[in-house]
Amino acid sequence: MYVYDPETLKQFPDQNPLTAFTNEFFEYDPNGNPVGSRKFTQLRQVSSQTNPSALNFYINEDQRLEMRKSIKGVRVNYKYGFYDSLLTNENLNHNSSSYQGWTINNGTLHDFGPNNKDAIIYHSATDQIVMTADGIALAQDDLIAFQYQAKNITNPFTPNLEDQRWFKWRARIGNNNYVRIEGASGVWQSQSVVNRSLIEPDGSILINLPVAPVPALGSLIIEIYASEAVTVGQGFVDFTRFSVVRREEQGINLPEGENHTVQIPGGTIAEDPFEVINGDNPSATVYGTIYKSDQATPTSTWTRIGQGESKSILRLLAEKVVRMNQKPKKYFSGSFYNGETQPMGYLNVIFFFGFGSVGLGIVDPMVVLGIRYDTKDRIYTFIGQRLYQDELVDEIYEFAPDYGNVIKPTIVG
Repeated sequence: MYVYDPETLKQFPDQNPLTAFTNEFFEYDPNGNPVGSRKFTQLRQVSSQTNPSALNFYINEDQRLEMRKSIKGVRVNYKYGFYDSLLTNENLNHNSSSYQGWTINNGTLHDFGPNNKDAIIYHSATDQIVMTADGIALAQDDLIAFQYQAKNITNPFTPNLEDQRWFKWRARIGNNNYVRIEGASGVWQSQSVVNRSLIEPDGSILINLPVAPVPALGSLIIEIYASEAVTVGQGFVDFTRFSVVRREEQGINLPEGENHTVQIPGGTIAEDPFEVINGDNPSATVYGTIYKSDQATPTSTWTRIGQGESKSILRLLAEKVVRMNQKPKKYFSGSFYNGETQPMGYLNVIFFFGFGSVGLGIVDPMVVLGIRYDTKDRIYTFIGQRLYQDELVDEIYEFAPDYGNVIKPTIVG
């Protein structure tokens, strides 16, 4: 698979139509891992049929060449979506040797539940971490709640001592922010605390614990501790579910997305916004958050190769659209015949074409935006457009949360 960036168009001094433009493609393996880059000469010349040197020429009289206006400003709208649950494996499914999304810290205090689900958490007289969930990236002021469920397991050695057990757990961001149960909700504090939740024998109650807004950006760590008896004996617990869910709170208006606006002076109204569902976001509560190669740390800034910059990926996208369309450009649509002398055969959309005569150079090379090929009659029908790559001057960038209202940038003229 190759991914092409139109801005890597490079023009050679000789203007030879067969070598004038070399396009660089970044190569990836089937798993999405980068394996380098390659360059291809993909320039195609299209001439009139009266040109004796033409190998490919216009037909059908359907050619249309027009000038389209420049784009001086554009807005990219990242529309958030939200996950129902933030933990990878909230129901503790397993293969009798491991859990996806969980790490077993103490095998002597743990056993796998029956039917490839649940975890058996044994008793300990001291606080012992038995299991740890994979970290969840959260942003400051995220609103979350914990939901968990467990049931008693009869102790064969002291079966009648008591009917209730303590289910023990800890939630933290770093080593300075810990969740503490306070009544029917949770608060954050700087001191470490292991929470104890009373579990009914049959485990039929799903405990829902809303928590105060997240105090700081970071990775939320969930740790399950060895169980504890309410009075005496050994408290065995069948741990069946643990979820971290996003919640809403009356009076708190959370953004539904974000807008990235880039504009340069010169007039014209901004194009309609580009709507995307992926972007940089520090919170795993948002669907479409992009992660680094560790698949746990959200991305925050990017740079173009060879450029000393540090910007969000959606700002770079908006800049790219304006950069490639910053001047009035030619737009072509029409058909041409695939010549028999040196036929090109099937072409994918990643190639350039230009106008002119062999040896006389190419005028306004265009990038193909769409193509259709008639294999019987050897006819291409395609559309293309001139693109630019000059760096922007006097660029204005604006970031704004999207609370559901329509926001259109004002273009500086």
